[in-house]
Amino acid sequence: MRFFILLLTLLVSLSIAAQDSAPDFVTVDGITYDLRPKEPNKTYPYSVELKTAERETISSAKVFSKGKRPVVLVFWMTTCVPCQYELRALNEKYEEWKKLADFDLYAISMDFPRREESVYRKIASANWPWETYYDYNRAFANVMPGGLNGLPQTFLIDKNGEVVFHQRKYRMGQEEDLFNKVIDLQ
Repeated sequence: MRFFILLLTLLVSLSIAAQDSAPDFVTVDGITYDLRPKEPNKTYPYSVELKTAERETISSAKVFSKGKRPVVLVFWMTTCVPCQYELRALNEKYEEWKKLADFDLYAISMDFPRREESVYRKIASANWPWETYYDYNRAFANVMPGGLNGLPQTFLIDKNGEVVFHQRKYRMGQEEDLFNKVIDLQ
């Protein structure tokens, strides 16, 4: 019994020591993961690291317009069928809406790292007219109300940086409700 207590104490000590010297980055199957804890800014325009369609890292604070115009954020995943329906519906109406209202729309993939290549393939094949990003650290789940539990989710942010509309899931025609809210902010 004494041996097991000594062994357990040793294992706990090694575990604590390993945590103190844990690496900042780890590479698995050719994908490098940043293990450093990140605390994103929880106020708009946030400070979440995103990847562009060209795979460059950029901060959401540099991308999102604050104080200029309303902003629509659409969170999606490549494996989410309702997400694809919503993005298709938005794509069909986007050009017409841009003629009627001054707003920005950003689509942000919340796919898990193992689906990263699928994200880039989808962005390339869809050829959407809005900017699309990949939240490779899934940091927006720590920022947005409800933790982005369930996708798609769409948020409308006013010129003051306040969330004024939030829509979870997608029903056909729901994009019209979103656009009416955008018009109300003009």
